[in-house]
Parts: sequence; C-alpha cells; structure tokens
Amino acid sequence: MSNTVPDFLTDGPNSLQAQSWESFFKKLPKDVYDKDRVYSHNTITKESKTVPGADGCFARCDLKKGECFEWGLAVRLPQYNVNIVDSVFTWSTTDRFSAASLSGPAMFYNTLGDASNVRCVPYHVEDRYEMYALEDIKAGTELTIRYDSI
Repeated sequence: MSNTVPDFLTDGPNSLQAQSWESFFKKLPKDVYDKDRVYSHNTITKESKTVPGADGCFARCDLKKGECFEWGLAVRLPQYNVNIVDSVFTWSTTDRFSAASLSGPAMFYNTLGDASNVRCVPYHVEDRYEMYALEDIKAGTELTIRYDSI
C-alpha cells in the first residue's frame, strides 16, 4: 500500500479504507458511479469452488489488475452485531461491531485470506464500496476478498 492517502478516500488516513487502497488501483470516476450506483455486470454468482455447498462470485470476463469491476451501496444495520450474525459486514473502522449489508453479489464473496484476488475498498462515510482486482483474473475464476478489508 502507498504511504500517501489520496484525497478521494473520505474515511481518513488511518481508516480501513486507506489501508485497503493500493497505488495501482484505477479509481472509479465519480460520474460513472453517479450514473449507476450498483454495478455488478462483470461477476456471476453460483456454487463456490472455495466453499462447496455455498455461493461464490466468479469473473464473468477477464479482469485487469487494478480495475474497479464492481461497486455498490451499504445499508447500515444498527440492530445487528457482526460477531453474532455472519451474513453482514463490519461497517466502521473504529466500531468493529457496527454492521451493514452490501448490495449486489458482495454478500457472496468468500475469502482465501492473503491469497485472495480482490480487494474491497469501503467508503464507510458514504455508505458504499468498490471492488478492485489485485491481479489479472481470467473469466471463470472465483473471486475472493480478505474480509478484514471491509
């Protein structure tokens, strides 16, 4: 990760958002996001190869390293505790119990920890997220994230 935090990262320099950002990511332009706030046309959700019997996300087409290929919205769920309910994400840098549900297929990403091929960049202040390819990914490959990047 780069030591410089870009101005568009609105959660602050010590946030999970800043920790998630890589200098090779190609930032999603604001006008593209404003035209379609939930975009997932580059992914397919089907049975996971990583977690048999569960759903997983797969690349519908080839994805380039650094490409923002999916984005969406977060809905805060104040009545949920992420330590009790496993179908929600932590949605705060400081309150690790704060929960949110994410739009689109984001709920179906599995993890391979450090070997994951996708990074989720959360915009906690704006209640949205962006998914970036950490490497070139071939169509049909299962997409995985590190859960701690959210």
